[in-house]
Amino acid sequence: MNKSEVKRLLKEQAEPMKEAIRRKLEYLQSDDVFTEKGENAAKDDNSLMEAFSEVELNVVPSYTQPSARELYQLDQTTPQPQYASQPPTPQSIDEHKQNIAAKIAALRGISMPGDYLRKK
Repeated sequence: MNKSEVKRLLKEQAEPMKEAIRRKLEYLQSDDVFTEKGENAAKDDNSLMEAFSEVELNVVPSYTQPSARELYQLDQTTPQPQYASQPPTPQSIDEHKQNIAAKIAALRGISMPGDYLRKK
């Protein structure tokens, strides 16, 4: 195919942008989007329909509001927060504050990076 034939073929296939957009929007808003009658019927691509038809829907039981008595019992049985090992001591709190301050200083560029890792 020579250059002039390619140009002629492309001019025949050309479609104004407004017309193409209008046609595409009409297609997407129509009921033919997921059926074989749509624009992509020549491809016979039913993969989207098959994917949705094979999905097994799990039935979720409906939520029932607990009674006031049940809510009260739940509030009474709720565990209180506990420390994983030991409660903090004043010394551990001060060390934690110093470590946080050193990290903030390193991020701001006030101290050398890694100072907080060396644990002065």
